[in-house]
Amino acid sequence: MSFFHPIRVLASALAVTACLAAAPALADDVTDGQAMVKDLMDSAIKDFGGKKVPAEQRDALVHGYIEKYGSVPLSAQDILGRYWTRATPEEQTEFEALAVDYAIGSWGKQLDDMPVDQSITFTSSETTPEGRIVLHSLVVNTDMTPVDWQLAHTPEGKLVLADVAINGAAMVQTMKADFTTIIRSNGGKVSALLDALKTKIASYKTAQ
Repeated sequence: MSFFHPIRVLASALAVTACLAAAPALADDVTDGQAMVKDLMDSAIKDFGGKKVPAEQRDALVHGYIEKYGSVPLSAQDILGRYWTRATPEEQTEFEALAVDYAIGSWGKQLDDMPVDQSITFTSSETTPEGRIVLHSLVVNTDMTPVDWQLAHTPEGKLVLADVAINGAAMVQTMKADFTTIIRSNGGKVSALLDALKTKIASYKTAQ
């Protein structure tokens, strides 16, 4: 993704911090995960490589990536952490939608003029104590960038991309820290975060 960058939109970042205790990943999941990442990168390059896509079309494409390769409920729970269970069902549903719109608004423009000549080499893999798979890779363009792809299984058993860490910086961990700060500074109210996200998303749409 930064690609990417559609995947960072989904984010969920626990795994890369647990590498020291991680075990070898299951071969089938590693193979399937590598194929999924390559398919995602190929799709992104096809859709955005060397060109600028109109905002409405870009957002629709990224939403499609999220539906195909990710799990919004899983990532939303990762981002809110302990505040997920404190949110009402209505707040949980609203947060899932707002988190996607926020991520696309924040990073969607990075997809413009994506280099068409990038390639990926997987270097190793592991499974965290939480049962998530981490694929370590190098994305090669003008230089080599370390990218860690975190995979997880949904309750239905689907393998999805849960987060992406570029040069060690995991997107979900960043979102989780930022959002937790907002909630804590507003008396632990998830509703305060929802209001803040609505304001930020509105500013993105105005800027378009």
